[in-house]
Amino acid sequence: KLDKARVRQQNICVTGTNSAIYVDEICVVRKLVEENRVLFVCRGTTKPTFENGGLMGLTIEESMIIVATKGNLITSGQTTIIETYLSAIRDDDGREEALKYRGKRFVDNACTGWKSKQSLLSQRIENVLFDCTLDK
Repeated sequence: KLDKARVRQQNICVTGTNSAIYVDEICVVRKLVEENRVLFVCRGTTKPTFENGGLMGLTIEESMIIVATKGNLITSGQTTIIETYLSAIRDDDGREEALKYRGKRFVDNACTGWKSKQSLLSQRIENVLFDCTLDK
């Protein structure tokens, strides 16, 4: 059963060591509820831009699936298993502005960001589950 779908579009500024990167981001999140699990399916497209809004010719597409499944009962109560799956595709049109984002530094920074995003979303789910336990 599809419980909820949400679309978010925003322009954000990401500050780095010496410069700022502006990005347009479009994200769709869906929540699907099944008998023993809940799935969150997130799809997003990010396009870095210049400060004036012009595109750099670089596109990053992300897919993330978070699955919260009921685990075995233990003495203290119900457990939940949270699994996160992430894939990302980076594409550019060969423009000089986009070429500098092919380097190791950019890829390392992007991977660090994705790991942080995975951790943050899992933590949010854990917080909701904990709050639900306290409300009982």
